[in-house]
Amino acid sequence: MSPEQRSECERLRNLPSAEAAEYIVRMSSSDEGTIDYVSIIPHISWGREEQFRLGRHFLHDIPHASDRAYRALISIMPAHRLATIISGMLPRKIKDISLLGYYLKPILIDACTTQKDRKTVMALLREIETIGE
Repeated sequence: MSPEQRSECERLRNLPSAEAAEYIVRMSSSDEGTIDYVSIIPHISWGREEQFRLGRHFLHDIPHASDRAYRALISIMPAHRLATIISGMLPRKIKDISLLGYYLKPILIDACTTQKDRKTVMALLREIETIGE
């Protein structure tokens, strides 16, 4: 993490979770921000609502060309929560769904720690597979 990111992370840790999430969403959506907020997300504790908000914000244009956003988000929430967010945003193009599955499958499977995680993740992976056929 760069000194600028460390400083920003420290500042955001001192804010309430909702306020920090609002700031990250606003700054990462604008051209003003020069900081990579995806890298900061794992270093802050987030409430459940903020986890959903950050997930929807950073995944609104899935699939991504790397696994960075998926890994950052899985580090702050249970696998079933990330799977739930993604299931509402699945792309319909076979090319896009294949790329999503390529990055997402190993991340979600490795993150499963409960039966609820496994059930939700497997349902999402089956849906991805069905769309990709």
